[in-house]
Order: sequence, then structure tokens, then C-alpha cells
Amino acid sequence: MNERSASSFGRRFGAPAAMVLALLAAPCALSRAGDAATHTPATAPPSIAITLDDLPFVGGLGPGDARPAATGRILEALRRHRVPATGFVVCQRIDDNPGLLTLWMQAGLELGNHSTTHAHLDAVALADWTEDVCGCGERLAALTGARVRWFRYPFLQTGAAIARRDSALAIVRGCGHEVAHVSVDTGEWVLVKPYVAALEAGDRDRARAIGEAYIEHLLAAIEHYREIARERVGRDVAQVLLLHANALAADHLDALLAAIEARGWRFISLAEALDDPVYSLPDLYAGPIGLSWLYRVARAADNAWAWDDAQLRALAERFGE
Repeated sequence: MNERSASSFGRRFGAPAAMVLALLAAPCALSRAGDAATHTPATAPPSIAITLDDLPFVGGLGPGDARPAATGRILEALRRHRVPATGFVVCQRIDDNPGLLTLWMQAGLELGNHSTTHAHLDAVALADWTEDVCGCGERLAALTGARVRWFRYPFLQTGAAIARRDSALAIVRGCGHEVAHVSVDTGEWVLVKPYVAALEAGDRDRARAIGEAYIEHLLAAIEHYREIARERVGRDVAQVLLLHANALAADHLDALLAAIEARGWRFISLAEALDDPVYSLPDLYAGPIGLSWLYRVARAADNAWAWDDAQLRALAERFGE
């Protein structure tokens, strides 16, 4: 990864380019998974859990659209394809979107904790981060009347240092949560602003191109991480895809899910996916970048993130963000 590539990662993950370059230059101390994590029936179809972050909704919409309608399109796509999705809530956004979270609850989808303010773990005191995490979990439990099982780290950042990482994990568990790992991380977030801008400008051709790029990128990411699992874990694993509740999902989730199905994937719940033994392996990474779980638990080359960085740069350069 070069300085320019490191800078693109830095913008997302809050890390200086020099830090990212130093990280990638350092020898990796990652080990290969054991037999318990590498065995699966050869005939099992590939399976994937669909998760959506930043509920109730994140980002803008095109003229004449509204968040309840956009949310309805997301939920209808999930219903049509019988996807047992899990949505991760930023509790601070509940008040900004009155009634919107109720739509997710009425659809019967599981809700997880994505913290109150989406705070960067390494940018705040642990005491404040504890309140940010536990407070959201308590609020969601009160709203749903049920235990909130899952927590997902904002930005997938789990701590730049080992001590910080381990302390944060203890906090998450102390709040009564389990970590909702992600195996298929993506750069679809970089397309949201240009997509909404194209809608606002009435540029249908550009909006269509961005929507197509959204689907192409996500399908490529799914196949990429399938290969990563096979190379570094030794088998197919139950994948967990990270999406966001945004305008792109509202307009293109149905087509995306159809394309995933057409490639032979089976939709499963987050709980079923995380029962895969790969998600019980130790986390061997501490650093400033939010990473796929598959990069954290198995041997990785020095250029492990080159594909992800190239995807981010290509999308940003193509659509001007």
C-alpha cells in the first residue's frame, strides 16, 4: 500500500497515513486456524447473513423521497427474499427519525447495538465509551422488550492497542452483548453521497451507474472474502455481510439480494452465521483499521488489505468522492 492508498484508509478509519503504512510494513503474527475451524461438509451451499448498520437511517435521499418510504423498500426487499437480517442501531438517531425504528420492529427483524453516538473507540475515554455502548443497549432493550444480544463496533474499530482492544471487549461483554463480527467488509459507503447528489441533480444516467457499481462492488466483495476464507482458513465459512440503511440499499437491495441468490448463496441469520467455529478463533489483530474478521484470525500477507484499498480508491475516483 502506498501513501495515497494509506490516506484513503486513514480518512475512513481515523488513522494517519504514516500509521497505516507502518502497520502494513510490520511482520504479521497471524496463525492458521485449527482443525475445528476448518472442517465443513464439502456439499454445503455457501451461506451469508445480511446485516445493516446505522439504523434507523443514514444519509440523504432524492427529491420527493422520504425515510419511511425508503425504509419500507429495504424491508420489502428483505421480506421478498426471506432474509432474516439484523439491523444495528445508532441510538442517537432514533430521536431524529420519529417512528422509523418502529418499522424495523414491526417487520420482526432483530436489532443490535451500534452505540449511542457512533463514537470512535480510540478517540474517547473508556468510561465515556462504556456509557455510549451500555446506554444504547439499555434503551434498545426498553424499546423492544427483549435482551439485545449483539453489538457491532463503530467503524469496525476494536482498539489500536492490545490493552485497549481487550478492555473494550470486556466492556461490551459487561453490557450483556456479544460481538457481531463482519467477514465481508465493503466500501459501499463511499457511493452514498454521489448517488444522492445524482438524484438531486436529476442525473438518471449517473445514478444508474452508481447503483450498478454498488451491486458489482458488493458481489465482488462477497467472492473476494470467500476466497480469503478458503486461502486462510481452509474452507468456506458462513459469511456476514455489512451494508448500511441508506438510499442505495433502499433503491437496490432487492436487485442485490436477487443477484446473491442467483450465485447460489443461502441467506441465514446472524446467530446461525456466528455459530461457525471461525468466529470463535482468537482475535490476533490490534491496530487503527477496521477489518474483516477473516483478516484478524488467520495468517495474512503484508498486502492483505490491498484489494479493499483498491476497491475504495477505484469507487472514489470513478464517482468523485
